[in-house]
Amino acid sequence: MFAKPGPFLLALSSLAISVTVLCSCTRGRELDDRGMFGLCGKVRRLSFVREDAANGLPPMFADAEGEVGFDTLGRIAYVNDMDFITCGDSIVIAASIGGRDEEAACRRWQDGDVVVYDGHVTTQPCDGEELGLFAAHAEFDDQGRLVDLTDKGLFGTLLGLWDWSAESERVYIYEGDRLFPAGEKVVATFGGSTVSEAAAYTYLATDSVGNWTLREARFAGSGKAAFIERRRLDYWE
Repeated sequence: MFAKPGPFLLALSSLAISVTVLCSCTRGRELDDRGMFGLCGKVRRLSFVREDAANGLPPMFADAEGEVGFDTLGRIAYVNDMDFITCGDSIVIAASIGGRDEEAACRRWQDGDVVVYDGHVTTQPCDGEELGLFAAHAEFDDQGRLVDLTDKGLFGTLLGLWDWSAESERVYIYEGDRLFPAGEKVVATFGGSTVSEAAAYTYLATDSVGNWTLREARFAGSGKAAFIERRRLDYWE
């Protein structure tokens, strides 16, 4: 279905951000990229760390750390050392990996409460590699909360799937009108094998804007500790 990922897609797939939406967005309102990361307010920079508390996590919940920057309009400006160059609905993702310049081109558009991405790596692949294709869509409910995030090849990494799976789907579970998800269910495909897992969240700290900065996760079935996530947020003034 999708081409074998080259080094550029694999590098993008090293970022693992768990997406939880906080802002309330009414139907018909434009959803910016900060909402994809579960952020409220004029966030300029998000730094995060996910720490294994289980002595061995499944790949979709692996240890990760990184940084995401946003412009004043709320669009992604960079992810770690990858620059996002936006012109309307078109985005060029550029990075230098192992001394080699890599680029990917994609489109981003909104269809009601669904945000869609699709694209491909534009750099000539190395010998034995195929041109990488990717796609993703994120669905929000009437309160603007992310309820489903499906990824094929790339945007799991950026949007909270960013894991090593060729295909993955994350379903977010809420209790009543609470703005943070109580948990998530993940089904992911790794090298032809399908893995499923579920996590339940406890939120331990928020900042003055209302964004969460510390949470812990437990495996939904066993109740055993899974991981701890920490976030640091800087804002445009």
